[in-house]
Amino acid sequence: MCFVLYIASPKPMPLVAWDETTGDIHTKPLSDRDLSVKAHFKNPHIYYVGSDTHCGCGFRNASYQNGCWPEEEWQPEGDTSQIEAQPNHERLVHFIHLYLSEPTTFEFYGMWEGDFTDPSLSDQTIPLDRLLDLSFYFRDRGHYTVTKGKSEQAASSNH
Repeated sequence: MCFVLYIASPKPMPLVAWDETTGDIHTKPLSDRDLSVKAHFKNPHIYYVGSDTHCGCGFRNASYQNGCWPEEEWQPEGDTSQIEAQPNHERLVHFIHLYLSEPTTFEFYGMWEGDFTDPSLSDQTIPLDRLLDLSFYFRDRGHYTVTKGKSEQAASSNH
């Protein structure tokens, strides 16, 4: 089972095909199988976002376990997954800078594949650059309102 990530924006974004030679960020429209993920978003334009692993597993992600996301707090000694995922986070931020003008607010929602209708377990408002922090993990069933541009300075609430 894979971690999957979706983005919702106030305006249409380009569809970018998967290219295994580059492993770059790619997007595709919702399929019939994942249409129910729409319930997690306010913005109307929703896309699946893939990483260099083709799915969302290439992004730092934290699994919900016993009421928390342990990967955010504890990494085993010698674990390099934070650093290995960094190029995907950098490419994602670059993609957003290319295709969403500022200032703007958009959304992410991440989950394990198939959990489309399960309720959100976390709702955070963050500035776009937060995705570049090595300590940032997309939470399982986590909803993010992301600010880009002038309003980034004001975005800092966590729920």
